[in-house]
Amino acid sequence: MGDALDWLSDNAWLPWLGLALVLGIVETTTLDLMFLMLAGGAVAGAVAGALGAPFIVQALVAIAASAALLGVVRPVAKRHLRQPVGARTG
Repeated sequence: MGDALDWLSDNAWLPWLGLALVLGIVETTTLDLMFLMLAGGAVAGAVAGALGAPFIVQALVAIAASAALLGVVRPVAKRHLRQPVGARTG
């Protein structure tokens, strides 16, 4: 059991990346951009884990990034998606 915990502590970013993958798959079924923003937060948690941050810091980074993405990026993206096709640019 100790080897598994050592491996997990050395690779703390992998569960975050797995969560991001699952959330990305869920987003493909909803197309609401909510789970995509949560997946972005999980990726931020993975980056914190890869940099060696303790779990609580990883979780706080993931929560902060998710909140920022949901509060700032999602409304802008939804507004752009609602535009008529002729009004979209490049």
